[in-house]
Amino acid sequence: MQTGNAVNKYRQILFIGDASHGEFAAALGWLQRQGDVVLQETVEAGRAWLESSSSLPSVVVLGVTRRGEHELENLNEIGRLVPLARAIALVGSWCEGETRSGKPPKGWRRIYWHQFGRWAAGELLAPCHEHAGDWQI
Repeated sequence: MQTGNAVNKYRQILFIGDASHGEFAAALGWLQRQGDVVLQETVEAGRAWLESSSSLPSVVVLGVTRRGEHELENLNEIGRLVPLARAIALVGSWCEGETRSGKPPKGWRRIYWHQFGRWAAGELLAPCHEHAGDWQI
């Protein structure tokens, strides 16, 4: 019998953003233990990787360190390229008020960097039959 972690190791995860940003270290470490993480610095680089790759990630994580860092038009293109992938905006401390004062990307589940570990363990990579959560169609 395979454990959940063994099953998750077959997942491909695309992380777009500054992987060296200190607030994202714990989340990236957790993601790397769950599957094959592909790191891309920008949305444009992520889009280019998706267009040239034969892989389709099951999860796309967008690291957001500051408001306006990623262009909304390019984020919409990511959604069109992998429409079934779970779209997560991993939000740094400078963006915690963005829902009140800015324009957060639509269609991306916002998770604050300090809440990621608690949220992800029960929601992000759980198989649908064990915990459907917000992801069930």
